[in-house]
Amino acid sequence: MTPSNRSFFSHAGIVLAFLIALPLPALTIDQRTRNQLKRETDLAIRLIEDYHYKQTPFERIDSDELITSYMEDLDGARLFFLEKDRDFFLARFGPSLKQTYLALGDLYPAFEIFNQYQRRVFNRLDWIENRLEGDFDLVSDKTYRPERDELPWPASLEEADGLWERRLTYELITELLEDVPLQ
Repeated sequence: MTPSNRSFFSHAGIVLAFLIALPLPALTIDQRTRNQLKRETDLAIRLIEDYHYKQTPFERIDSDELITSYMEDLDGARLFFLEKDRDFFLARFGPSLKQTYLALGDLYPAFEIFNQYQRRVFNRLDWIENRLEGDFDLVSDKTYRPERDELPWPASLEEADGLWERRLTYELITELLEDVPLQ
């Protein structure tokens, strides 16, 4: 069973599934915005220390956990970042995140992580658009697990491509089954 490529692309469900991934414009900041971000970062640190239920001192905040948590907030389904992105950001920003960046109110690491996310999303949308031009194997025994928040990020682009191949097939089958009348 091979659906026509045009009918697959025209299904609203598959388009809506990716609307949540539409990125914002690349984040850049001027000096005035940088000063405001410094004040807001200082305030956020004080609030965490003084008013958060854990009242964690700034020195005890785990930089690696903070970076990973931010990446998970952006890519909760773990479909866009790669494991090597996480490793890179932990190595690059983890050791100096609190002292070099946050203590000075510099959110450069957050912007870099977001910009990488945005690049991955744009590249994936291009890949999806090209992939939708081809046929899909609907009789394969490959599986896709839609709840991916506890799974690791793909290790490589090839692994991500395979994951997205399974996701698109899953979305297509789901869309087709929604059109099957109940008896």
